[in-house]
Amino acid sequence: SEIDDLRSAIAVSRLVTLTGAGGVGKTRLVVELAAVSAFEDGVWFVDLAPIMHPDLVAVTVARALGLVDQPGQSPTDRVLAFVRDRSMLVVLDNCEHVLDACARLVVLLLASAPALKVCATSREPINVAGEAVWQVPSLSVDDDAVALFADRARLAMAHFALTDESSPI
Repeated sequence: SEIDDLRSAIAVSRLVTLTGAGGVGKTRLVVELAAVSAFEDGVWFVDLAPIMHPDLVAVTVARALGLVDQPGQSPTDRVLAFVRDRSMLVVLDNCEHVLDACARLVVLLLASAPALKVCATSREPINVAGEAVWQVPSLSVDDDAVALFADRARLAMAHFALTDESSPI
């Protein structure tokens, strides 16, 4: 039902930001949304988690779009030229630590590409005009949160098994 709600939100709004606490499942939801979304020019995923400086947001988007450096052209200009006449969804994942840079780029993208949609994930809204904020609900402790805990624990310790002793509830 969450995916259906998100599909409806992105059909109505050109910018939808999934917000919520870290680990609540924003990325998982947006990846599932991307998998069932049909856009003439595709869905493009941009992982912003590893970047540390706001100046790298446009560079990271350009690379995710497969754009190569052009002498005399900024990464922002390359991205704007690429998206201008395309019907596509750009997913910006993990915007919270470069929020202002994401906001500036999103405003430019939406102003120059009328068929473009943007779906972002962040712990807080991007705060630009026209943004639809979709709060990702917290996981229920009974099942989803425990399953996420067990998955993360297995990543840290390959032999982890959820037992009565290791269960958080």
